[in-house]
Amino acid sequence: MQVKIGQTSFDRVRYDMDGDVLYLHSADPASAVEFRGAKEGHALRYDAEGRLIGITLLNARWSLEREGEVRITFPDGDVLIAGPDELTPVLAPAKSASWSRLDRTFRPGMSLSFCVDAQVKGEGSMRFVIYEDNAGEWRWRLVDGNNKIVGDSGEGYESKSNVRRAIENVQGECGGAAIEEE
Repeated sequence: MQVKIGQTSFDRVRYDMDGDVLYLHSADPASAVEFRGAKEGHALRYDAEGRLIGITLLNARWSLEREGEVRITFPDGDVLIAGPDELTPVLAPAKSASWSRLDRTFRPGMSLSFCVDAQVKGEGSMRFVIYEDNAGEWRWRLVDGNNKIVGDSGEGYESKSNVRRAIENVQGECGGAAIEEE
């Protein structure tokens, strides 16, 4: 798969779904001799001739879903924008392969009718509960005011910060439900 952003085509593409990090390279990453940071926190890699040969995009899917684009502001002030046309082909297969039943429901911008229904029926405040499973992975469940589980992450995350980021992707869609740890 190839991704073109601006004038650079990247033919080495890897997406880390748990960390929501997209690694793009147009040459062997080991050939990078200069490293710079973009304003948004992305990592930029350059070869000995000063050509951009790699970009590490942080929060790629989150930014695309929330902002409709991933912005890359270079140290000299130039800005590149990667939108759905460039990134969806890379991010969509990874997402569809591992979406849990809740991820299919909880997408930014979508109505979460069961959250609203639970609150209207007087079932109290919703809350996200973070817990560590038997395999040592971090997960979350959405619990209503009657302690009824109405949803869960459906997959484990390597770190507590990754599971928190997953919650933040859907938290606003459920009335800003609080986050607690078990």
